[in-house]
Parts: sequence; C-alpha cells; structure tokens
Amino acid sequence: MSTAELAALAPTEKLKMLEFLWDSLRPEVESLPVPQEHRNLLDERRDNAQSGKSKLVSWEQVASRLSHSFRPLETYLRK
Repeated sequence: MSTAELAALAPTEKLKMLEFLWDSLRPEVESLPVPQEHRNLLDERRDNAQSGKSKLVSWEQVASRLSHSFRPLETYLRK
C-alpha cells in the first residue's frame, strides 16, 4: 500500500491499520534488549521515588489531568 493510499484512508481504517502493525511488531519489539541508558534512567527514577525526591501521583490523578488536556478520541474520528 502506498503512502498516498494510506493517507486516503478514513480515520477509523487508519486506526485499524496502526493496531495491526503494532500487534505484528510486538513479538519483535519485546525481544529487543533494553539499552543501558534506558536502564540507567529507570534506576535513577526508581531511586528518586524511593528516596522521596520525586513526587508520585496516582493513576487516577494522571487520568484526570489528561482528560482535561485532550479532546476525546471521537472528535478526531469525525469526518
């Protein structure tokens, strides 16, 4: 499928295509090694959380903040 054909798809069809592509990549991506710089960053963030240097928020707080920051997905799917 060409990029022009992809661009011409309806938003719902584009989302289906993205879902298919992500699902087909998942086994390959999950088997890739995690780069050392990512491990270092995760270690630093864990250490900051455990020491109290980072302010932690609940998932509910994150979801609430995001719901006020973005339009609902349905508004992007209307033609």
